[in-house]
This record gives sequence, structure tokens and C-alpha cells, in this order.
Amino acid sequence: MSKKMSRMAARSGKDSSAMSSNSEMESSVDNDWRESRTVAQCVSHLCFSEHLSDISFTFSDDKSVKFPAHKFVLSMRSDVFETMFYGSLAEGGETVLIKDVKPDVMKTILRFVYTDKPEIDGNNVLPCLYAAKKYNLSGLVKQCSNFLQNNIDENNVCQIIEHAIFYQMNPLQERCLSFIMDNAASVLSAPGFIELSHATLLNILKQDELASEEIDVFKAAMKWAEHNCGESKSGQNMRDQLGEALFQIRFPNIPIEDFARVVTPSGILTNEELLTLYQFNATKGSTPLGKFRQGERPGAPISVNLGQYMYEHSLQRMGRSSGCYLNIQDYNNRSRQNQLFSNQFQVKPIGKSVKLKSVTGTFVGKITGIATNGIQRADYKTNGHKLFFDNPIDISDNISVQFYLSNENMINAFQQPNHSTFNSNIQENVKGQDITITAIPKGLETITFV
Repeated sequence: MSKKMSRMAARSGKDSSAMSSNSEMESSVDNDWRESRTVAQCVSHLCFSEHLSDISFTFSDDKSVKFPAHKFVLSMRSDVFETMFYGSLAEGGETVLIKDVKPDVMKTILRFVYTDKPEIDGNNVLPCLYAAKKYNLSGLVKQCSNFLQNNIDENNVCQIIEHAIFYQMNPLQERCLSFIMDNAASVLSAPGFIELSHATLLNILKQDELASEEIDVFKAAMKWAEHNCGESKSGQNMRDQLGEALFQIRFPNIPIEDFARVVTPSGILTNEELLTLYQFNATKGSTPLGKFRQGERPGAPISVNLGQYMYEHSLQRMGRSSGCYLNIQDYNNRSRQNQLFSNQFQVKPIGKSVKLKSVTGTFVGKITGIATNGIQRADYKTNGHKLFFDNPIDISDNISVQFYLSNENMINAFQQPNHSTFNSNIQENVKGQDITITAIPKGLETITFV
């Protein structure tokens, strides 16, 4: 299993060592084992038991392992098993040799068949998905899909989306693509990006919602091309690898300094193409672009710089607030009650489709937890003074984001707070939408939207 999935294994909290428990493999058969048990409990009792077993699974990967099973139970759960054991070409003999599924994965498959509790984790989810598809266990496919959707991050999303495409799992594919759009900056720089198929790369670069600066899109595409070129990494070979994907890069959006310093020396564009793009830039867009695309990506991040504001001097302090809350809500309907418990910046959008992606500030290092509308959330990361949301937050009326800070609680909120909130009336236009930042915490430096 790829190292890209190891983080999911830790996140799942499953104890994979339980899968090798000898007690499961040696189920005792007492005379009264059926008493007071439901049908489901009786079937579960037979899991890995030789009692009434009429088939065993052996493995070319490890010839010392042998799992007893029951044809009737397997056939109840899977039409593939039914055909295998009762079809016109039924397996003969008392054993079935498994060549393409490892013993620990098959053990998880059998546990699902008998108990509906497969114990999926980050180490086995993709092999289990393969086996679930092979044996047409739709319930296990769904469990694998749910696990993957709940554990997507920048390090595994490229691997997951390729599996979703291969197995035609559309909801999972859409979830992956949405994550990539919202988290493009981190996904483009992740090691897994260069492992994408050309079709998936092309699909990603086509998206208007890709939340990244265009120069970073170009750099990521170059790394992908270099990886797929083999030993010969000439500009022509990389161009051949990218194919149509090259023309999904919005070269006119790249600042002229970056274009001259990074793009031109790469050798991936012909002299004629370079001339076309330089002329387009020099004439402010009045000359034709040929095959190249233009137009901003609406998903690209936009940052509002608040460092220019002197909180302590130019803004009015909002009472004696603790550092526990950051509220985003309708400016016209703000209540005094909400203000009393706020360490907040408030944003009132006029329009739709603006999402809060990240914030930077000195207070970030003190954050111990976050909630939106009172619901705890764990889909964020901090790096120094910067905080990223894995799933950007829609900025709409009556959205409350609470930052829980270390060494602060509601008991001491009105005693000696070490963090302050200030009223403001900062108006910005973000992605064509007018927003008003009506309150900001001390130490807030930038707010980034996608």
C-alpha cells in the first residue's frame, strides 16, 4: 500500500492488529452455541470457523494461510461467489486458490460477508475496494467509498481520484475533484500530483474553479511532464507529454515577470508561441491568442491584506472580549449579545460563491479548536501564523466561526483577556462580490478567499 494512505490509517483509529487475532480463527463450537442468538449472530459465529465449513481459501502470496468458509453464506452475499460455487463452471474441490488478493485483505472481505463489520483503515481500504468490486459486494464498496470521502487530504486525493475514475464511482470522483479545486495550492505541490494520468491532469487543468495562481499551475504541469518524460527532459519531450493539457494553462494570466523568468527559459513553448503571448501582453489583449486560453480562474485565491491597519490606534476596541470566538454574520442583524462573547471578524457578503480559505495572524498559534455554528470541526491545519481550512467555508449571513484559544475559557472571558477584538468598517471587493469586514481580532494579518 502506498505511503500516501498512511495518514488515513492513523486517522481512522482502527487497530489493525486485531485482524490477526487467533481467537477469531479458532471459534469454539459449544453444544448450545445457537441458543439465544439471532440469525445474524449465528452467521457471525461461523466466521473463520471450521464448523460446517465446506470450502477453504488458500493464497499464492502466503501458502501457510488457510481460511475456512461456507459456500451458502458466501453465495447469499455475492452473486460472484454463487456462480463460483453453484454455477455451470463451479469450482471443484474443497479449496480455492486466491492469487490477486492478500490474506489480510481477504480476511477483511470475509469479516464483511459474515458480520457487515469489515474494519476498514487507511492501509487496507484500496485493496479492499478492489476485492469488493471483484466479488460484487456493493455494501463493502459503499463502506470503502464513505471511508475515502471522509479521509481525503492533499497527499492522497490524486491516488483516490484515479481509483474513483477506474471503478466509475462518480460521487467519490466528484468529491475528489471538488477537494482539488478548493485546495489546489497544496494538491499541485503534493508528491502524488505527478502520478496522475494524462486524462485526469487534463480535466483538472480545464477547470475554471482551480484555486491556484497560474504560475503555480504551470510549475505543477512541468513537474508532471518531467516525471513522465523519463531520462530525456527536453522542452519538446515535455511538450509532447502534456499534449492538449499545455493549452489549458492560462499563460496570459501569468505576470510578465514570472513569464519571462520561468516560462520562457523552460523551452516548452515555440518561438512563435512566445511571440504571440508577449504581443498579447504588450497590446493589453488586443492581439489574437491562437490556441491559448485566457480569462481568470474564478477559483483562484484572493487575499485581503489587513496588515495596513493599526488595531490598537486606528480601530475601536470591542469591550473586554476573550479570544474564543470569530463570528461571520449579517452586519445589519448583529446583536449586542453576540458582540459580548466575540473575538471576531465579521464579513457581510453581497452576492454568492465567496469562501473563506485561510487566515494569517499572531493569534493562530494559540488556536486549540474551531467550530462553525457551534459544531466542532477538524478540517483545518496550522503552519506558523497561517491557518488553512481543508473545506473552505461559505461566507454567507449568520455564519459563526469560533476560534478556541489556549489559556482562555468562558470563565475568565470578562476578567483579563489576552486577546482583543476591534470594530472596523473595511470594505473590499472579492471576486466581484462586495464584502464588509466589520470586526477584526488583534493580530489578524490577512484573510484569503476562494
